[in-house]
Amino acid sequence: MRVFLSGLLSLVAGNFLALILNFIFAIILLQRLSAADYGLQSTLVAFSAIAISFSDLGLFDFSMRELARQPRDALRETFSSLLTLRLLLACVVCLVAFAIALLANSFRGPQVVILLLALFTLVLSFAPTAMIEALLGATGRTQRIALLQGIYSVGTVIAGVALLAAGADLTTLYLAFAVLSAVVIVLYLMEARRILPEGFGLRWQPRAWSAALRQALPGGLGSACLTFCLRFSTYLVYTFVSQEGAGYIGLSNQLYQAMIVLIWSPFAISILPVLSRLHTQSEARLQWLSGRSVTWLLAAVLPVTVGGVLLAPELLDVLKPGSGRIIAPTMQILLWVLPLDILQGFLYRILLVLGWQRAYLQSAVTALVVNIALCLTLIPAFGVQGAVAATVGSVAVVVALCTWRLRRWLFPNLRRADAARLLIALGGMSFAVLAAREWWFGWRIALGGAVYLALLFGSRLFTRADWRESRVLVQPERV
Repeated sequence: MRVFLSGLLSLVAGNFLALILNFIFAIILLQRLSAADYGLQSTLVAFSAIAISFSDLGLFDFSMRELARQPRDALRETFSSLLTLRLLLACVVCLVAFAIALLANSFRGPQVVILLLALFTLVLSFAPTAMIEALLGATGRTQRIALLQGIYSVGTVIAGVALLAAGADLTTLYLAFAVLSAVVIVLYLMEARRILPEGFGLRWQPRAWSAALRQALPGGLGSACLTFCLRFSTYLVYTFVSQEGAGYIGLSNQLYQAMIVLIWSPFAISILPVLSRLHTQSEARLQWLSGRSVTWLLAAVLPVTVGGVLLAPELLDVLKPGSGRIIAPTMQILLWVLPLDILQGFLYRILLVLGWQRAYLQSAVTALVVNIALCLTLIPAFGVQGAVAATVGSVAVVVALCTWRLRRWLFPNLRRADAARLLIALGGMSFAVLAAREWWFGWRIALGGAVYLALLFGSRLFTRADWRESRVLVQPERV
């Protein structure tokens, strides 16, 4: 248990460090790059995120599970086969992505070179490193994962800041990142060689790959469709509306992703084992925790969303002086993805525990179709704001369909009085923030948070009985 907790804490700390470093670097990019170049950078990240999701297709989780099951003498063969599959998928996805970008004429002139470097740095290099991380995780070496991820994050920020200070352009930045990615791949390969001293290579095993994809595809393809819904609008805005508009979405996404990591990731790490255990013990207890968790998650994320909407101009003025009023409408719409994304992540975990991954896949595919339709309808009419509205609408489709599928597990413990309590607390917070309009925005955040917490706990949204029951349910069984 001590080794497990040590590895888990290392990963959490590593992810938090990466979040801080990436956010700092994003702010430096925002300050140093022109609006058009920052839009290009945001689009490359969004385009690559879609490509990564379709090159993974759930294989990371599947690979870790399969490698953990293998006896020592079969580990080399399984790892080599799965590594070959990951590399093959990544190459195919990169080629398809590059072809789509060329056909749409999204990137022109020197931007094509930057696109190629970005696909290598952000997509292709992810295939071997992710596969080796699965091997490290399966063999209990999670601390090494945190160390390698930390090396890459620190190296990226140091190299990026130094080059930006020297006046480098995006082509030089991505060339440096490509070199750094190659170095990190070598470090990962060295770690894999320590685990498999007899060596490993590429193995052509189509039958094994087909079996792997059949198991990994429902969850992986659903996740890829959701990533498409979250990121596709940035690419469309860059290609057909304006480069600056894509930058607005990119900056808003940075803030949204930071909140996801801070609010959702700690809960996501711990809740799946609890749900899995309750599913085998008691349906009533699983229903109780599922329904109450939805309320508690909304109580945690809605004040951040509403507060972000109210304070968006001031916050963005700090990050990009003089641009807060221009970027704020985009961020104020996109922030509503935050509660929806957290809810769909929790609902997916319930579906996973129940063995209903295909229901999530159906919801995500439906949302992808809705996203494309909304983008084609709203972007010509409303531009950047229409693009982010399409993102919000499509993620809302996933939440609505998954909630309806799980209605028997959620509705019995969703209380109307709790909705009233939340609305009162949010209303009081909003009034306090707006009434203190002349204050510095940091003090307004503190005031709004204090009023919200006072009203929330004063209205007994979270009671002592809830606390006692939840402590009993999340307590692991003693063996």
